[in-house]
Amino acid sequence: MIDQVFLLGKNLNDVTRILITIVILILLRVGFAWSADLCSGEAALRIKQNIRHRLYSHITRLGPAYLRNEAGESDVRTGELVNVTSEGIDALEVYFSQYLPQIAFVVLIPTLILFFVFPSDFLSGMVMLFTAPLIPIFMVMIGYTAEIATRKQWQGLSRMSAYFLDVLQGLVTLKSLGRSRDQVAVIKKLANSIDNPRWGC
Repeated sequence: MIDQVFLLGKNLNDVTRILITIVILILLRVGFAWSADLCSGEAALRIKQNIRHRLYSHITRLGPAYLRNEAGESDVRTGELVNVTSEGIDALEVYFSQYLPQIAFVVLIPTLILFFVFPSDFLSGMVMLFTAPLIPIFMVMIGYTAEIATRKQWQGLSRMSAYFLDVLQGLVTLKSLGRSRDQVAVIKKLANSIDNPRWGC
């Protein structure tokens, strides 16, 4: 349309059909995007419910005695368990509703573009074909960096939630010893250290 108006000197009547086509395509794109977000959100919600149900069933089968034993003798503490069943599962929503659909788009859209470009301009199609492998390489680099940051953040949240729950469970004892206010500074220090890149290293 731009080519016909600015280079070929066509008027509005000559490009009306193209304008109508563009409007229809925009409306279709908005509709498909809304449907995709709706479907992916619903799918992520069902997956989270399924995972949470399976996790609760597994915890129930283990029994309270096993969990108390694990909380006292291993790294799986009660606070970490609470963090996993609440924020940990909720954090999966972004993965299922946004990350996985984007992976499909990254594979599908370049393929469709090449399908339409090659018949029109073979040279441009070849350039796009040889530069396309750079996309997954950059995705792997970004994903690796995000994984490191997420792991450090998760370690910090797990440690802080476990410590906070331990403080709550022993609050009566700390209060009787006059040490309850000292924990405020410790919790604040733990919360601030989560954003520190050296946390958990």
